[in-house]
Amino acid sequence: MSWKFPVGALFISMGLALMIGPTHAYDSSTLTRPGFLTLGGIAEKPQVCAVPSRARGVLEYQVDNNGGWQPVNYPSAIAGPTRCVTFHLQPYVLPELGKPVSFRVRVPEQTIRKSAKSKLKVSIREKVGQTYGPYLDVRRPTNLTTPVASTPLFLETFKKSVATIFCLNPTNGKGGQGSAFAVPVTLAPNAAQFGSSYLATAAHVVSECNYSNHKTVTVRYQGVDYPGQVWWGGYNHSADVASIITAAPILPVSLAINSVPTEGDVAIAIGTPAGVAGTVTQGQVVGVSRQLLNLTTPSGPGGSGGPVFNNRGEVIGLIIAGSGSLTVAQALPSFCGTVYDASWFGCTAWPGR
Repeated sequence: MSWKFPVGALFISMGLALMIGPTHAYDSSTLTRPGFLTLGGIAEKPQVCAVPSRARGVLEYQVDNNGGWQPVNYPSAIAGPTRCVTFHLQPYVLPELGKPVSFRVRVPEQTIRKSAKSKLKVSIREKVGQTYGPYLDVRRPTNLTTPVASTPLFLETFKKSVATIFCLNPTNGKGGQGSAFAVPVTLAPNAAQFGSSYLATAAHVVSECNYSNHKTVTVRYQGVDYPGQVWWGGYNHSADVASIITAAPILPVSLAINSVPTEGDVAIAIGTPAGVAGTVTQGQVVGVSRQLLNLTTPSGPGGSGGPVFNNRGEVIGLIIAGSGSLTVAQALPSFCGTVYDASWFGCTAWPGR
């Protein structure tokens, strides 16, 4: 199952042709990783082998490794010539769990005919395949105030969308360091000359970087340094939002364009404070306005510019300040007029206070 951004080209302000369009559809299945159950299912296909052909299997699941295996509302699979019963998991057949869930295939005790033409019957004993999981169910949590059961697993899935940004201005010795994350957009040719990845970060992270046509920054991603350029069509100092174009192959995040954070929702921050990649903290949204989110999620120096996720794995904001005990993030509408055109429905629909 996948979804696409609204059809139509949207242009960045200041007349620079940074375009969001249907040519870059975002598929949530691209975020499927071992360890998470998303709308794209899971990477593995639960199976049990070494059973006679025509044996029937049942797909089962358990929650929180409690041993209470339950059948999935899914048609029975039949072993073929490979003597394996295999399932392609369709996640919508499961109830909304929002918790770690494991899967297996069980072939119950049964009697089968050797072939359709033969009257020879073969009796087999119950056989159970290996367990697949647990996977953290982040498909559509029914309650966004429910904490993520495993923040290490959450980090393992979504850290590949986050990079470290740093720079040094040789003329005055000043510089900056922070975090950034990839946003799913399509770049026009004049922007694509600098790379194919479009990153969002906090403007104060790059405000002191060296200026020469564009501000030059270094993007450190998975231990490799890439050149990056601050893109002025996505720079808004008053909103503390900036954009960077780079060739670093960073996986784009999923933006929470169809849901609005509310007080009490889970808020998970991933960043690179002090240049340490892959840190994750979890808290709650404690204040919501049109521009800002107040969070109990801790974020230290260097975490600015990193994404704030809800427990669906969708970005709801961008960190602009953190005291170690309270974080202030720009709410998603701050991207309006920079990453997105201000007339886009995702901007106009935001309920201000």
